[in-house]
Amino acid sequence: ATSTTNASGVATVVFTTHTVAGTSTTVTGTTSAITGTSSTITTVAGTATKYLVTSSSSSPVAGATVTITAQLADANNNPVSTSGQTVTWTKSDANGSFATATSTTNASGVATVVFTTHTVAGTSTTVTGTTSAITGTSSTITTVAGTATKYLVTSSSSSPVAGATVTITAQLADANNNPVSTSGQTVTWTKSDA
Repeated sequence: ATSTTNASGVATVVFTTHTVAGTSTTVTGTTSAITGTSSTITTVAGTATKYLVTSSSSSPVAGATVTITAQLADANNNPVSTSGQTVTWTKSDANGSFATATSTTNASGVATVVFTTHTVAGTSTTVTGTTSAITGTSSTITTVAGTATKYLVTSSSSSPVAGATVTITAQLADANNNPVSTSGQTVTWTKSDA
């Protein structure tokens, strides 16, 4: 970019800084062999306009806990260090629970809460943190089945005609009865009646 000096020998240019806080730069003006450089210009975060809400896991085991973090941020997602802000937590799905309904931001502008997910695999939710007009929502958190801990054994009939056959099914499941898809397991069958 170029500009021309005025009658006082002054030239100006409008410089748009980087959107990332903490970025440092200098600006140099040059005409032939004449040059000069500004002092360092370092960007800082702007006023908080939102929360950046994240989860410690986006695919936790059903019924497990995750830590939700809300970071105060400016319009360009730069962290804003403001303590003492009360964050109210809400979720998009009726299931699951927060350890506390509200949290307070620390000196870094961060508030956290522990969220216990629903016990049913495949349950999706988002978490929102709000302080007055400042808000932010996490990406979707979707529960998955845990490690297989048992079989859910069912019969095609609980009262078959004497001498008839029934089909017995054993579904691998986690501690919360969510189906676990694992092939190649050899199932040994026994019965309680001689």
